Amino acid sequence: DLHFDFVSPKTAQDQNGRAFTVYSIEMSKKHADGTFEGSLGGTVNNTCTKKSGEILKAQTVWKMNRRYSEFRRFRRRLLRHMPSHLNIGAIPFPKKVFFGSSLAFDVVQHRQKLLQAWIVHIAKINEAAPYLFRFLELL
Repeated sequence: DLHFDFVSPKTAQDQNGRAFTVYSIEMSKKHADGTFEGSLGGTVNNTCTKKSGEILKAQTVWKMNRRYSEFRRFRRRLLRHMPSHLNIGAIPFPKKVFFGSSLAFDVVQHRQKLLQAWIVHIAKINEAAPYLFRFLELL
């Protein structure tokens, strides 16, 4: 199973000075025996959990940053290319903010929660794997 953690969203600015939120994603792969491994690409952190000098598990974590707009484009790509019986459109996805600030704390927190649940759901769909790995730049 792929494991995703969304950590500390940050505000950044584009070249025109417009502010946007960057969602930091940490991904690892958990095996049935409780060990973790990562995938290709991204920033890699290898950590080991030790007890009395004995390695219990090794974890490789891939870190990547994505904007909300990148998630929206990825979702649109899936809607175009995935078979309708997979019902991608029915998976809850945060709406675009037309009025108010997309940088507001409550909006950012709500989006982060929904985006994490959404990507975990997408990761369970085998047909979506190549698209997901491209989105995460792991291919």
